Amino acid sequence: MEKTTVVKRKVYKKKRVKKARLNTGNYAFMGKVVKRVHEWSSPIYCYSTSTGETGTYTFANNSTAVFQLNLLPSLFGLSEFVSMKTDYQLMKIKGVTFELRATSNTSGQQNLISSSQLYCDLFLSMPALQTNQYVPSSQSAIKIIPMSGGYARKYYSFPDIIAGNQGYPQVGSKLWYNTTQISDATTNVSLIAGIGFTNYSQTTALFNYKVAELTFKFYIEWARPCRTQSQ
Repeated sequence: MEKTTVVKRKVYKKKRVKKARLNTGNYAFMGKVVKRVHEWSSPIYCYSTSTGETGTYTFANNSTAVFQLNLLPSLFGLSEFVSMKTDYQLMKIKGVTFELRATSNTSGQQNLISSSQLYCDLFLSMPALQTNQYVPSSQSAIKIIPMSGGYARKYYSFPDIIAGNQGYPQVGSKLWYNTTQISDATTNVSLIAGIGFTNYSQTTALFNYKVAELTFKFYIEWARPCRTQSQ
């Protein structure tokens, strides 16, 4: 009886070539993307008459009414932001959260009208109309009544790219800044926090109180490391 020889053949599988994922650009150029939250707070004051019947909500702690803050110079000047700039050449602002909380001491501020609502919102720039009149009409504004306590929070996300001041790109989910070109002195970009109010009319103040605090949380992505962390 003849022997049957079985010859086994090796089957070679074709190797798959992995394609580079380009969700944040070519990794060879961008490097690892690092996420950070940079935050700070600003007090809000109320200047009022001695009876508390008229007054002004303001960012300033003097008689000058200040209804808006340009946030990006403050962001670009934060010590932790400046430190990150030395390590990364690209930066992107994904979004920002506003947190508005009352800080009033009702036992010591009985004269302030409790029904005076404080509004806050985020803008690229403010129109000629005064901020204190404009903000309460915004559909995206948050509000609290400082003398009644309270807390309000809102997250603002951005589309791909927004052009603003003189056509310069301002922010956007796909807009990368060259960090060597930005500082707290940058004037071509602006992102404004505006406050407004109802039931108060502006008047010469006889006293002032800190009535609220507004916290800004910027969600930042950093990319393209330009030196090692140990250097």
